[in-house]
Formats: sequence, C-alpha cells, structure tokens
Amino acid sequence: MPLVGLGGYMLNKHNGPPQTPPARITGEFRKIKILPSHNRITGLLFLHYNATYGNKISYDGIKISMLFKPMAQGMNTASNATQALEYCPLETKLPCDHFRGQKRISFTLDIPQDRILPTSFMSSYGSLTYRLVARITRNKEASWEAITDKLLPDFKGYYNISGLEFGASVDFKQFYEEKIISIFTINKPALIIGRDTNFGATLELEGILDFNVDVTVKLLRTTRFGETMKTEIILLQRQQGDFHENNTILKWNFDLPQVSRATYVDANIPNFSVRYFARYEATFKPLKDDGGVLVDGLGFIEVKVGTTSDDGSSSTMSPDPIDPVPHMMIAGRRGSVTSMTTLPPAYSQLSSRSGSVLSLETQPPCYDDLY
Repeated sequence: MPLVGLGGYMLNKHNGPPQTPPARITGEFRKIKILPSHNRITGLLFLHYNATYGNKISYDGIKISMLFKPMAQGMNTASNATQALEYCPLETKLPCDHFRGQKRISFTLDIPQDRILPTSFMSSYGSLTYRLVARITRNKEASWEAITDKLLPDFKGYYNISGLEFGASVDFKQFYEEKIISIFTINKPALIIGRDTNFGATLELEGILDFNVDVTVKLLRTTRFGETMKTEIILLQRQQGDFHENNTILKWNFDLPQVSRATYVDANIPNFSVRYFARYEATFKPLKDDGGVLVDGLGFIEVKVGTTSDDGSSSTMSPDPIDPVPHMMIAGRRGSVTSMTTLPPAYSQLSSRSGSVLSLETQPPCYDDLY
C-alpha cells in the first residue's frame, strides 16, 4: 500500500517506514480583544506540539509583539524587502514552561499612556497595518522563531490627548511692507477623534483700510511615506469683501465629523508621519489702485488630532471616507453672507504665492510640502 491510513505518509521507494515530520511547536491566536479606549489588547495563544508519542516539550520563553508597517501605494518606500519598514511599538514576554500536545496561554499588551501609535488606514495612495506576532525560543534566547501572526484591522491607534492642556495657538504675520498685520488664532488646536467635531479660527487684520480682502482657510492633512509627502484638503472655507475700516476680525467654524486618523510624529521613525495644519491664504488688493497690485499673505497653525483613554468609540480599518465637499462662505461688504459649494483645488494648485512671509519660529520640518 502506498499510503498509511486515510492521510498517511508515502512509503519510500525501498518500502521503508513512513517519514515522520520533525517535532515542532506551532501557534494560533484566538479571542483577540481591543479595549474601547485602545490602550490594552488581550487574547489567547494556543501552542501545538506535533510529537507522535506525546512527549513533553519545553521552551525558554515567548515574545508577543505588535508591529505596524506603513506602505506607500502598495510598495515599501525603503526597499522591496517586506520587513524594511515594519516597526515594533509594543512587546510582552511570557516565561518558560513545558507542555504535552496543546497549551493555552493568556496574554495582555498594555499601551503606556504617553505612547503614540498611528491610526491604521487604507487609501489609494498608501496604507498602515498592524499585526500580532508570537515568537518562541528553546535555547535561552539564542534565536527566536515566529510561530504565528494575526492582522489587527480594528486597532485605530493611540494618542491620548484627553489629559493634556492646549491653549489657543497664535500665528503673527506682517505684510505689505509691514503695513498690514495679521493675527491668526485657533481657539483649541487639539481634537479628540469621535468626540470633538468642530473648532474655531479667527483672523484679526489691521491696516486694511480701503482694501479688498480675500481669505481662504484650509484644514490640511499631510502624510509622509519616506521621501513622499501627500497633502489632502480636509475642509476649505473662504471669506471675501471690501473693507472701509482699518481693522476687522474674520471668524470660521470647522465641522469635522469624518476626521478619524490621529496625529503621529516620532523622531525615531522619520519614514512615516501624519500631521494636520490649519492654513490661511490671503490676498489684499487696494481699492484705489487701478493697477491691481496684489499683496499675498500666508500663515498656519498645527492642529493635534488624538484619542482619549476613556473614549468608547471604535473603528475598523477601511478605506478613508470621502472628504466632505468644502463649504465656501463669501462675506459681502456690509457683512452679508452668501454661500456656495465648491470643490477644493487639485494638490498641484497648492502652491505658494510670491510675496508670502513665513515665520521661521513656527516653521515645521518640510514646510514647503504643505503647498
């Protein structure tokens, strides 16, 4: 008979005994749970030992790690190597033991309160995924062998900003030979995913007597994959009008129900980052200047987007929701307001205008990538 049993092993060509597979330990993750606050992951690790005679087997330790890997447009940005951009933010070790046949081990991964982990996502230009990996050693940590892994599509990241205090952020600029002064203010430059859905911005202008002022405020999200920077317009609002007084205050209110990706910046992992910026572009045109001389102004403030340790909301890794169509507000000369819906400009149109004045004190790394 060529077979032994229903699924036995083939006899060798000399009709010798069946070949027994080498004894080894394999693993399987089960019942993985992520707390609603996303600061703890629990689960079970099942070990299987395929010894024919049921002998016990010992091991010197087990490591369970949570890894994440950002990918740009389906290709690893560092190289074609699969593991080149995979990082291990969390790890726990289980003690040595021995067992026969099968063994069930419970484990817990706690995320420190000050740790920042990026949000998992999938989009047309890139993705970020998490997975659990279990490794075992049988020779006192001389080598570790991976025995199982599991994707974590429900992990949304962790950036606990609920206990942090954020005061109003201000960006001060001067334009038109320092005759026009602008003070751009964000009242609360920090948003908690699933809880805070709006924030306000104001632009105080001085020196605009007899000027036509056209201001557009955008909320931008920049995502870095290696040397590539992607800039997305989350929201856009505009105000425009003729001003016959020296000073004015323009106000905006942003509603952000669909922002679901946390800020992530780590100096130890420069290949990937997610940041948000509230940015205004202003054009000042003297009403009495028939030549149409334009003066451009530009400023920005970074906005933090995070989670909270007591947030009960949950999300799964799915394509990013379509960004809402921005609502353009056009203010008239006497403060009358009409509204219209407009699509945001293409990324290629996010270019700086001549005459813009930047503040070096507030300039973030790679500021040029914002426009």
